[in-house]
Amino acid sequence: MNNRMVKRVIKAVSWTIVSLLALLALTYGYYENHKSSIDLTFYEVFLRDSKPEPSPGFLSGYSNNRIGYYQFNSQTILASLEQGKTDVFARLAMDPRLDDPDIEYDNIAWTQADFLRVASALSQKIWNEPLDLDGWAIYSFYFIGHCSDTFGGFNDFHIVYYKTIKIGWETVYSARYLTLTPWRGTAVWAGDGEFSELFIFPWGNIELTKFKTTAEQAVQIANKNGGKVNQDRCRIRADIRDGDWRIEYETDTGLVDIFINPFSGKVESKK
Repeated sequence: MNNRMVKRVIKAVSWTIVSLLALLALTYGYYENHKSSIDLTFYEVFLRDSKPEPSPGFLSGYSNNRIGYYQFNSQTILASLEQGKTDVFARLAMDPRLDDPDIEYDNIAWTQADFLRVASALSQKIWNEPLDLDGWAIYSFYFIGHCSDTFGGFNDFHIVYYKTIKIGWETVYSARYLTLTPWRGTAVWAGDGEFSELFIFPWGNIELTKFKTTAEQAVQIANKNGGKVNQDRCRIRADIRDGDWRIEYETDTGLVDIFINPFSGKVESKK
């Protein structure tokens, strides 16, 4: 390319940049002069009738006819399942969380494996198939328990898992929702809800079954590394944040988070 051609290209690019800047300046000036009417138009077109997008983590995201409730005996269900019994759930007519429990089971301390076993039996009851976390992806989950220096397990569990059913400009997912609360012997489920997301915001997958460190082991590690083990009115929540176990201690004085690598069991950080 000769010098004359180079000069022409530079001149053309320069004029293009100047023109774009002038256009931006004019556009901004117009917006400032008509800001209120533009904002009103935007609201009328895009926001007036808008509603929050349904979330798979809330029952409100599912159809009423795909939500249900069950009761079970927390003292006997694990042994019953071990014996091959399947008739361990009794249907409830309404959400048991809306009223005080008729029965409370003391000293409940279920492990991660215990919850997954009961969740699989519940899945079999509802959908005629066991819980398959290798064939389905986990959207979110958490375990809840009480703080203790002899921590052995949890008394509450929640999981949302899904399959991708359509890929395109919008990805469509089919999700299922399970909550097990053994201290009151109840289960809440919702299923086959369809949710969509732009392809640039795909749902992630928490590969719980591949972790080398279980939820209760992560708590035991956290207890030895700054956890609030002897606090009154203290609650523990175990979930995943940025690929690590997050063990959250909630007390009257605030929150303490300890992050643990789910494969090595190493403490990554404390907050």
